Amino acid sequence: MSYHKNILNYLESTKTGKILFLSDFRGLGTTSAIKMSLSRISQTGGLKRLCHGIYVKSSKNNKKEVKIDVDDVLKAISKKHNIRLLPSGEIALYKLNIIPEMPKRLVYITDGEPKNLKIQDQTIIFKPSTPNKLSMRGETSSLVIQALEAIGKNNVNEDILSKLNQAITKERKDFLLEDVAKAPAWIYDILFKMEKN
Repeated sequence: MSYHKNILNYLESTKTGKILFLSDFRGLGTTSAIKMSLSRISQTGGLKRLCHGIYVKSSKNNKKEVKIDVDDVLKAISKKHNIRLLPSGEIALYKLNIIPEMPKRLVYITDGEPKNLKIQDQTIIFKPSTPNKLSMRGETSSLVIQALEAIGKNNVNEDILSKLNQAITKERKDFLLEDVAKAPAWIYDILFKMEKN
């Protein structure tokens, strides 16, 4: 059986929309043969290339567009490479409804290697960070802390505080208390007062 046929059979058993990596095809052919085969399938249908080494399973005729959720791609990368990825800066501001639009340049802090990816029209940057920032347990409390750091101590107003207060009520109290203790002093003071109100 040819390398190409092996890869086609593998894709046949793969669910449409699944994120795939070049390394997923190891054992089905040499690296160069796999790359050639994936390139061919991407052109004829059944696979869509998202960026270097990352694909998504699509329909064979490519008539039905596969909707790509960047969060799903990032979760797949995190699981595949056993790294942590946490949204920082403007992503946190968007997710907390402080800014109206998702930024085109998405920065995630990580314990992995620095990396730049281009998926669709979005640039994704992996920025190495400290273990302390990456040890946050609560998804919402982590977003709030990242958002406040992006805003800066002197730019926090009542409208922002109101939105953050609404978000923080959804966090588990034990996670919130643990994460607040790791925050910079000025952020700790803000969140401590919120938690007490």
